[in-house]
Amino acid sequence: MPTIRNDSPVGDLDVPLLRCVVKAGEDVTVTPDQARRLLPQGIWVAVDKAAKAIQADIDSPVEPTAADDNGPADAEEGATA
Repeated sequence: MPTIRNDSPVGDLDVPLLRCVVKAGEDVTVTPDQARRLLPQGIWVAVDKAAKAIQADIDSPVEPTAADDNGPADAEEGATA
């Protein structure tokens, strides 16, 4: 299970997702899904290997696929310039 740390500048956080208050600087063990939802907020720090792997996955750029490259989104089919 991933461990993350509250690094919020406002201090203690009431975290409904975790159903608890996480004190400033406190480490908490969360599920992988919870880590995926909390780490992108920028106020949580990945502490252990599992959390750092999730953070790396979040930070890695998404490569576009061929299906994503259909031209300009506002182009109408059959329209000419």
